[in-house]
Amino acid sequence: RNLTSAFRSMPVAVKISCPTCREGLIASEAEILRLPNDHTVRELVAFVRCTGKPDVAYCKKHQMQPLNFFCEPCITPVCRDCTVIDHKEKNGHIVMNVEEALHKYVPVLDETLTEMESEEKTLHDKRMALEKASDNLEQIQKELGVQIRQTFDRIRDAIDERERELYTAAEHEIDKKRQEISDQLELALNREETFKSERMKLNTAKETKNIAAMFSNHQSAREALMEKVTVHGPSRAIRDFAVSFQFNSRQENNIRHYISNFGDVTFKNA
Repeated sequence: RNLTSAFRSMPVAVKISCPTCREGLIASEAEILRLPNDHTVRELVAFVRCTGKPDVAYCKKHQMQPLNFFCEPCITPVCRDCTVIDHKEKNGHIVMNVEEALHKYVPVLDETLTEMESEEKTLHDKRMALEKASDNLEQIQKELGVQIRQTFDRIRDAIDERERELYTAAEHEIDKKRQEISDQLELALNREETFKSERMKLNTAKETKNIAAMFSNHQSAREALMEKVTVHGPSRAIRDFAVSFQFNSRQENNIRHYISNFGDVTFKNA
């Protein structure tokens, strides 16, 4: 065998560097093939799963920098580079760790959520009472019509004109009261839906620990709570917000003498 063929029969070896410690080593082709694959990505995914934060947010301005800080005046998450470039404390920026921000503002959100739940329950109770009162008006109108018709049947020839006036007055009062209840019912329903929507958005921001959404949704929720909207519902003295009507027939024997002023329709809160 000559020297050339001897070299050809020897195993090929190359010098490589460890990707972690950068130390060089010489390995043959077979040894290189036996080296383990790079599991860096798999280990990183496992680490993220262990932290309970599957969605790692990175700074759009400073690539691959995690948003581990929060600027309170700007109400926005920032990265480490942002804290020394765009959000300096000497320029009035107050930067804190994201965990500190969560610890500081989650109790504030909890208080707001409690207030909204309480207000939502109150609006729900008022809405239920208003719906019941609206249903009762139909029966009240029927009963009032019967009272009026029974009285006028006995003296129909003399008081047809007055009957029409009273019937119109009764319908007018019923319609007016129905409109009042309908307006209050719509107002209560709208307010209830507003609080429900704001509460759900605030809860979602809290559960996902989205600090930016927490601040924006909390501000929106507080504005909804501060809005001065009064929904009139049943009071303790006016149970079920019911309405009653009464027809006064006075003295039927003297009705012909008092036909021009006979009867009236009144209503009062029960």
